[in-house]
Amino acid sequence: MRAYPAPAGGAAVRDAYVFAGTPGVVRAVFDGETADVRVRDASDLAKVADVAAVQGAAVDVVRTLDDSAALRVADVPPRPPHAPGGDWSADPDAPDCDPAALRLELTGTDAALGSRYLFLGATNTGPAPCTLRAHPSLSFRTLTEQPLAVAVTPSAPAGPAPVVVPPGGRAVAMLDWNAMPTAGNPDLTYEVLLATGPGGPATELPLTSLVVEGSGTHASLDIVDGGEVTVTEWRPDGAPF
Repeated sequence: MRAYPAPAGGAAVRDAYVFAGTPGVVRAVFDGETADVRVRDASDLAKVADVAAVQGAAVDVVRTLDDSAALRVADVPPRPPHAPGGDWSADPDAPDCDPAALRLELTGTDAALGSRYLFLGATNTGPAPCTLRAHPSLSFRTLTEQPLAVAVTPSAPAGPAPVVVPPGGRAVAMLDWNAMPTAGNPDLTYEVLLATGPGGPATELPLTSLVVEGSGTHASLDIVDGGEVTVTEWRPDGAPF
């Protein structure tokens, strides 16, 4: 990977490091004037182009290494706005959420006294309220997209209460774990695969897809092979954990 000459502010270097930490990227060249970002295969185009969009990277097109497919960053669907607050009444007639009408994303991180936290979001992009009935389902992958054996334990094993998500509303959940040893271990978590519940379709979410204002880019988490994490149930955005 090359990143030179660095323009004022080092934007090319920053962009290079973002893509160096994004699973699926096999080549990223930034020369200060043009950018060439390549992925392993077409299945990686959407998530890498999304990273380019949310990071504001100087990348117009993401291509496969063999030039068989490409995706313009401008064609990536924007992150849907969500409406804080809103009507979170428990409508017993609200149907289960259609995965196609939910936008899943990583929304933040935190740490305190050896504990780590990752916040998850599911925005209802549909026209009507819908119901989430399970804990999020998660798995974890390395920078080379290899799976990690991580035990995920629901914080409420008896089963979560249903959450009715209004149109534009965002349900949230929290993943927490104790700091894990990383010395000499290259196989950290660079990507989270998130589904709204067991058996649902999973969305690939690189850590570089998380943008927190005033914070640097997070490329990895200290969740390693053999680790254990806990996840809460879905709840209304703004509800305390």
